Amino acid sequence: MKLLKQCTLDGVTRRKDKSLKISFITNLEQSSSELMEVDKLLDSSGVLYFKQGEGVSTEEILVIDETNLDRPKKRTQSQETRIKLWQCWKELTEEGKYSKSQEEFYNAMHIHFRQTLEDRYLKK
Repeated sequence: MKLLKQCTLDGVTRRKDKSLKISFITNLEQSSSELMEVDKLLDSSGVLYFKQGEGVSTEEILVIDETNLDRPKKRTQSQETRIKLWQCWKELTEEGKYSKSQEEFYNAMHIHFRQTLEDRYLKK
């Protein structure tokens, strides 16, 4: 599935693992069906192409579709952990065993992990 929207780059923040969190705001109002289209893509991975200015030509889209990006050879340990936590959250929510957001799940698991380490290895 592809997503093409006219938007403004709103902000960029660096995460602890050196990855970036990039946010955009659409320049036009979005209908409910357009929101549903975007919602289907939540928590999926893909390729981001941002072009400053107006529009993207059909030629550019074809070139982008045919471009093979270099993939990182190895993920960091924090990236692997984040991926596993996301997979656990997704499975638990699909089974109806967890109903909070992925961010809340990540925070809860992070607290649980730290507490487990402290209880098992740091308290004497």
